[in-house]
Amino acid sequence: MFNNYATFGNVCQAVGAVSVLLYTILVLFFANPGSNVFDQQFVQDGYCIINKDIPYWSSHDLCFYWDVLLVIIGGIVYHVLKDSCPAMKESDEIFKFTILSHLMHAMAHGFLGHHDRTMNEEKTSSIAEKYLEMGMMELTLNVLVGLAFWFVMLKAIMYKTSNSSIALASIPAFAGIIFVRTNMTLGYVQAVIAMAAASEKLNESKVEKNFDYCALSVASMAISLVPWIESMACESVASKFGGHLMYDLSIPIFFMVAYVTSWIHFNKDLYGTKTKKKID
Repeated sequence: MFNNYATFGNVCQAVGAVSVLLYTILVLFFANPGSNVFDQQFVQDGYCIINKDIPYWSSHDLCFYWDVLLVIIGGIVYHVLKDSCPAMKESDEIFKFTILSHLMHAMAHGFLGHHDRTMNEEKTSSIAEKYLEMGMMELTLNVLVGLAFWFVMLKAIMYKTSNSSIALASIPAFAGIIFVRTNMTLGYVQAVIAMAAASEKLNESKVEKNFDYCALSVASMAISLVPWIESMACESVASKFGGHLMYDLSIPIFFMVAYVTSWIHFNKDLYGTKTKKKID
């Protein structure tokens, strides 16, 4: 059974990683005005954004509100279930860092929502170009926030890696994104996270790849498919579900479902074992 979980989980991890990598390559090189592949609204903003002209109600604002709510719910779920099942010790750590990283994700959308309300600028320029226009204090703050973002995101994925190694890995991850067009940073972030997650999980031993590994892998694969819908069917599909909000909701919801499903699975097995012993 362990081999079945490991094999299926590995396949899901690989499919998810390839999906995100292919998506990122296509978006960075082919998501241009006039594209016949990508939705033009997505090409313009780099996200599927609704309610642009309604203050505090755009997709970025909605993502912030819902992300914070789901982080709170996820935190409660984690607090209730953590340490209650020995077989899920690793999943407890993964889910904890996933919730923490999504809080950072929420803050990023809150910043983007504020930025769109107060700034009117060309979104096709790179972050590096914007940095050249900043004063020293503003530049320092932006760099520190950027490094903190990558540290939290990478730690959520590579939680077994030391903090010093994560801090070092955050530097090239941050350096790379500053040369990406500001409206396409999402694709870059997704690619780095997907590659880091896939390499981390695929290198685990078969003993570690049980039901919860399989469940989390399925969740990762499902999440990797959502950006395709957002980028290619923004107006026809994604906009009906809050635009980019559809992608943001998928992250905590799919991982929460995987976490709770794993807990139910292991506790069902434990209960069955105890019952059998009593009968014997």
